Amino acid sequence: MSCQKAHRPCRALALCLAALGVFALCGCASLRIAADSLTRDCPKETVTVDLRIDLSGSTRPLRRPGGEYERLAMSVIREAADSCARLTVTPITGNSAAALPVIDVVFASAVRGNPAAAKADRQRQASGQLSALRTLLGSKQISGSDQLGALALAGQQAAQEPPGSYYAVVVISDMAIKVRGARGYSIYDRPLTESAQRRAFTRELAHLGELPDLSATDGLWFGGVGLGISSRPVARAAASVTTEVTRAAGGKLMFTGPSLRFSLAGQVGR
Repeated sequence: MSCQKAHRPCRALALCLAALGVFALCGCASLRIAADSLTRDCPKETVTVDLRIDLSGSTRPLRRPGGEYERLAMSVIREAADSCARLTVTPITGNSAAALPVIDVVFASAVRGNPAAAKADRQRQASGQLSALRTLLGSKQISGSDQLGALALAGQQAAQEPPGSYYAVVVISDMAIKVRGARGYSIYDRPLTESAQRRAFTRELAHLGELPDLSATDGLWFGGVGLGISSRPVARAAASVTTEVTRAAGGKLMFTGPSLRFSLAGQVGR
């Protein structure tokens, strides 16, 4: 049915939209879609938040209920809900290639025409993830953590996303990187305090095939970096090495530090 033959509510909607600069000489269904777009608080693009959490033994004190890792992770989950994102939460273990997401949820609300109510609904969904998060954080001690492998998998997942989507990677880890093998490396033994040392390290990672490809990701945030590391020089080196590895891997570093400031404001349309 054309708008010229529609009921009065549809004509009124057409006039309202025209006053707002939305001109649609089409069916009333299209006008309703246009009206929804005026009140929609979700980004137009598909947003994925890929959260990866270090479960190595050294992080266990930080993973207690109500502890630092829970606080950091919940801030990410709430921001993902605000952005109507798909959220996956995956452990970082000694064998990251075998790790599967513990949480995989799309934050969506059935509320229409009321952005504040829709946002509150999604935040209730975010709060509902706390139980599964605590189960993950309460996992038994795991030997080692493969941060580079976890980043490589995140990069591969990002490369599979459709054009125009936004893929955010968030890592909660002390980022005390270790590389196994004959030419192994541990940040505790060799903190790489000089920039030239860090650049040489990333070249070595590339030569060994250990440098992840992060070029398909849209932003990387690292929280909890250096937490639980008693040596301050090593803790500072963890942040510096993380920065250098991200740069060399083609990623866009948004934040790295012991805290976490994760925000998609200005990164995706709302």
